[in-house]
Amino acid sequence: TGPVISVFDARISKYISCWFQRPIHPSNTKMKSVITGNLIIRTDTLLKHNIWFDNRFNYTGSEDSYFGIQMMKKGATVYWAANAIVYETIPEKRANLKWLIRRKYNTASTFTYMLKLEKEYLRLLKKIIVSFIYVILGISTLIISLIPIKKKYWGIIKLTEGLGGIAALGNLFYQEYK
Repeated sequence: TGPVISVFDARISKYISCWFQRPIHPSNTKMKSVITGNLIIRTDTLLKHNIWFDNRFNYTGSEDSYFGIQMMKKGATVYWAANAIVYETIPEKRANLKWLIRRKYNTASTFTYMLKLEKEYLRLLKKIIVSFIYVILGISTLIISLIPIKKKYWGIIKLTEGLGGIAALGNLFYQEYK
């Protein structure tokens, strides 16, 4: 797997663009998870382990994340290729706070759902505790959105992530693709 660099259709605020930056690693770093935005995979690995995208995520998205979890469970070894760069064009309709809020809620809720599917109850408990902490932190730091700092929407984003993580306990998902 390798870097995904966001390219924007239109000029957007630095307060929004900073949320599209993804982590980078030194080449040949052994990864602990699969990031599918830029992944080369051997077809025989898919066939051997019978790993496919799960249609339970057709409307919510995150099928690629669950795919990655399945790969790692079946023994995949993934390394970072720093020179294998891809570019993702972010359309103007996604480069805004409203879309980020929906995306962060959805990412948190589908991750909680994945932990439920995998019966990883200890990690699920940790996720729920962290979600409650995010709600508290998010509410208490909403004032940050009034200050012109790079991550000024941090409070809103953390509140959203917290609510998404908790909502998934009741199977309340944002269905982005319906």
